[in-house]
Amino acid sequence: MSGASFEESSREVEAILAELLELRHEIDAEREELVDQFVSDPTTDHRRDYDEMSDKARAGELGPEWQKLQRRVDLDETSLDRVFSSEDTSSEAEFVRSVADEKASRLLEMQVEPEAEEDLRLNMSTFAGVREQQAEIARMLAELKDLPLPPLD
Repeated sequence: MSGASFEESSREVEAILAELLELRHEIDAEREELVDQFVSDPTTDHRRDYDEMSDKARAGELGPEWQKLQRRVDLDETSLDRVFSSEDTSSEAEFVRSVADEKASRLLEMQVEPEAEEDLRLNMSTFAGVREQQAEIARMLAELKDLPLPPLD
């Protein structure tokens, strides 16, 4: 590989890495905003809801996927944040995400106030956008792995 083509490859890698970093910052900001909105909702006792759901998952009441996932959360092998941000790509995390997406879609179909329906639609759209960006990052990382390394002279 000539010096010119090494420099060109290096620039390509740097451009891809810069784009990945920018996408990661956008995803983190969007996720943080959504989490803040959820946590700041004064009408819901999230800690109690989380504890109840965790207990049901541990007991297997939510199915084997949730039970396995909760076991991994308890062992600090994953977290719900990693599950719903698609960082956790295990089969049980994929299953839980698909169930959550399905339930959220059903919520959209229910009769709700127009403002609340629009807010829910926007949140679903944002989550879908975040997932698409994460898939793009994974694709770019795979491309990086396929780039040839320069010879060590």
